[in-house]
Amino acid sequence: MVIDKTEALERLAGNEALLDMLINKFIADNQNACATLNEFIKDDNPQDAAKLVHSIKGAAGNLSMHDLFASAKNLETLLKAGDSIEQAEIDNFESSLQAVLDL
Repeated sequence: MVIDKTEALERLAGNEALLDMLINKFIADNQNACATLNEFIKDDNPQDAAKLVHSIKGAAGNLSMHDLFASAKNLETLLKAGDSIEQAEIDNFESSLQAVLDL
């Protein structure tokens, strides 16, 4: 399940129109997030990469996008710690994000 709509609707007092609007805004705002993230990583800019992932993590948490939240949390932790990042972690995040973008 890409989005736990039941949980998200509980957070939004059952307002389906608001949920749909927020999901559509998330999708529109993050169409280029993977490319931007890869540029930050290629340019050895973990601070901006962490900010981008943090922003996505927050929205994913609020919208009950559990897989995306978890992968963003993991990637953000690695970026902030300055740890080496395996391509698998980036791929996991991008896959989770793409699942939402494909809705």
